Amino acid sequence: MSKEPKKPNTVPAEAVWNASENEWELGEKNKNGINIGEWKWWLAPNGHLCCHTFYDGESGNDFSFTRFHPDGTSSREGKYKDGREDGTIIFTKSEKQSGEYFALPFKEEFE
Repeated sequence: MSKEPKKPNTVPAEAVWNASENEWELGEKNKNGINIGEWKWWLAPNGHLCCHTFYDGESGNDFSFTRFHPDGTSSREGKYKDGREDGTIIFTKSEKQSGEYFALPFKEEFE
């Protein structure tokens, strides 16, 4: 686990450091420790908002999300229902350098 870096002013004071993910997070958990409601994550060390998610219900398996490039533009948007993609997941590349990754098709699809 990594030690918490200095929290940038882009990260709210109430956000909590998650060393295993190298980011700060802000949101509520239910009595079973499952994320519920609105959640946000800021990536270290610069503290840019990297994900904004809305969880529906108490299972943590139904949610809509938007991930962001460091420049604030959307990198990925979509919904999950019962823990699986629900509809189209939209990936958007950045014109600037970004650590966001994109899913690639399996090799078999090209053969």
